Amino acid sequence: MTKPQHASGYEERSTEAVRRVLIDLAHLLGAYREQLVIVGGLVPSLILTAAEEAHVGTMDIDLALDAATLKEEDAYAEVIRLLEGGGF
Repeated sequence: MTKPQHASGYEERSTEAVRRVLIDLAHLLGAYREQLVIVGGLVPSLILTAAEEAHVGTMDIDLALDAATLKEEDAYAEVIRLLEGGGF
């Protein structure tokens, strides 16, 4: 299956679901917000909210983790526990 090449290729219901999951993740992992960053196709829609043309979109939520810091704080296991406990 190929990814849509235009925003119209994504259903509004699906893109709203992605945003809701992102909010859930933010609540779950809020204590670790300094060790996480959103990357990938979701970023343009978050930072270019007033763009004339909608970003093509995505159905993925990509997070980059500061693994070194999480390891030092022995927090990586807690992040995994939180994600699994939240149904991820």
